[in-house]
Amino acid sequence: MARHTKVDQDQDGEISFTMVKFSMKASDAGLQKGIDAIRSAFAQAGIGIPPETRQIRANGTKQVAMVGSSQPEAAEAEDPEEATDVEATEIVEERAPARKASTPRARPKVKNYTAIEDPGFGSTNPTLKDFAAQKGPSTDPKKLLVIAYWFKHHLKQPDVTNDAIYTAFRTIGWTVPNIAQIVRELRASRDQRLIKGSNPNSSEIGLLGENAVDEMGKAE
Repeated sequence: MARHTKVDQDQDGEISFTMVKFSMKASDAGLQKGIDAIRSAFAQAGIGIPPETRQIRANGTKQVAMVGSSQPEAAEAEDPEEATDVEATEIVEERAPARKASTPRARPKVKNYTAIEDPGFGSTNPTLKDFAAQKGPSTDPKKLLVIAYWFKHHLKQPDVTNDAIYTAFRTIGWTVPNIAQIVRELRASRDQRLIKGSNPNSSEIGLLGENAVDEMGKAE
């Protein structure tokens, strides 16, 4: 009598799956040829790929169904310029918002000054014009220091206003610069060539400013 062996249904078994994944970069025609070649190879092995699983995404990538997977994988297009990736465009716009056109800064207006009547420029020896000719300052800050020096030591008026400086520039015949800016720069410098005067809105030449004027006639 033949003997039948009882098989234990709880006995451990073994099963394996091979997952295939690939990506392709080519033109539309090249991708189609590659897909057809893969389909032919799978067909020879008895594995079929349904034709309706091939899809074209809106962003220019092709979807090809993989063996053993229910979801299609994307194969990138060869020419990235032909792809229109809407999501990537939106991210770029969020991270890099358009810059607003910058408004050009308006140039600071030069203040108009009032000339002083009869400031006494010709009442001393040397006069303001003669003293300026002796010193021969080459820059606008040096010219301003020469004027402040003459006011302090020859006209005996240490405090000098911007209007007085303006009148001095016009009397000597120098081109009038931005006096307020030069005064601010001289008073803000560490060497204090020009300091704040005792009267409101006035300035006075400092010690180092005086030394600079004393050397002008010798060096220049």
